[in-house]
Amino acid sequence: MRGRVVERDDGEHCSRGLGRIGRSLRLIHARYAQQLGVTELADAAGMSVPSFHTHFKAITQVSPMQYVKSTRLHQARLLMVRQDLTAEAASFDDATFVSSH
Repeated sequence: MRGRVVERDDGEHCSRGLGRIGRSLRLIHARYAQQLGVTELADAAGMSVPSFHTHFKAITQVSPMQYVKSTRLHQARLLMVRQDLTAEAASFDDATFVSSH
C-alpha cells in the first residue's frame, strides 16, 4: 500500500470552515447598515482574504460582497413593506447601505 493516496472524508475541516463563515455571517446581519469590507469579514472568520472568499462562496454560492448587498436590499425591502417607506427612505440616504440608486 505504499505510495497509495487515500482520500478521507474531511467533515471536521468543513464544519470548522462553516463555523468560521458563520461568524462573518453573524457580523453581516448585525451590521448590514454599516460599511463592511472583505478584509473585516475575513478577520472575523479568522481567515486570510483569499481563503475566506473561497470558503464563503462555497457555502453561500455568492461572493461575500454580493451577500452583503443582498442582505442590505432585503432589509430595505422589509422596511418598505413593514413601515410603508419609499425606496429612498428605506435606503437611509446612505450609499453604503443600498448602492443601487
